[in-house]
Amino acid sequence: MMTGKTGRILLALLVAGSIAACSRYPADIRGSLEQAKQDALEVGVADAPPWIAWNEGKPAGVEADLIRAFAAREDLAIEWVHRDEDTLLRALEHGELHIVAAGLTKKTPWKKHVSLSEPVSTCRAYIGVPATGAPTLSDKDIKALTVRVERAGGLAHRVEKRGATVERVQDLSEGAGPAAAEKYRLAELGLTPVGDTLARTTHVLAVPHGENALYAALTRALPARPGCLPLEGGRP
Repeated sequence: MMTGKTGRILLALLVAGSIAACSRYPADIRGSLEQAKQDALEVGVADAPPWIAWNEGKPAGVEADLIRAFAAREDLAIEWVHRDEDTLLRALEHGELHIVAAGLTKKTPWKKHVSLSEPVSTCRAYIGVPATGAPTLSDKDIKALTVRVERAGGLAHRVEKRGATVERVQDLSEGAGPAAAEKYRLAELGLTPVGDTLARTTHVLAVPHGENALYAALTRALPARPGCLPLEGGRP
């Protein structure tokens, strides 16, 4: 059994250790934020318009604007790296990049290997039809539709649950007629949303696991209440 004096000494040491640990939080395992301040913020870019796309040697889009605003806030230079999504996320997983911007969503299978930021933007997906104004379609009307859905969009089963016939396509811009997509995409296609929301999609950036200071600094620069930025034209 510990004596009273020994117990007090151990308690003091534990408290001191806890205070010291708190003073170091948030901290980066690899010192990513400090490294970015000394050298440059290394950002991987994979084409995913309108979120981000490589345009004449530099990135453009919602995520590019947000990252530039973050870098300006932290007084960081940016080094952009343009590759495919998987190559960039593998590099991020091994600490070779600070951020990856690729139109990722919270459902990305990479969420087990990297950390996902707070939401960049949140969009709702609907069935859209060629119409003006705000048409109202009954459940019976929707069941009579053939709805185009992008193969990698993740909306096919939700459209089928509404009773509509699904036509899987590679790209919604190739073809015409009803389609299922996020609201901003329907607007681009000249389609009007009908019915209830099919899904809500949350878009995020990716950072390496354990880089808590970088994550916290990035979070401060992201929208507090993100809407669907491509639709709203919102920029930081």
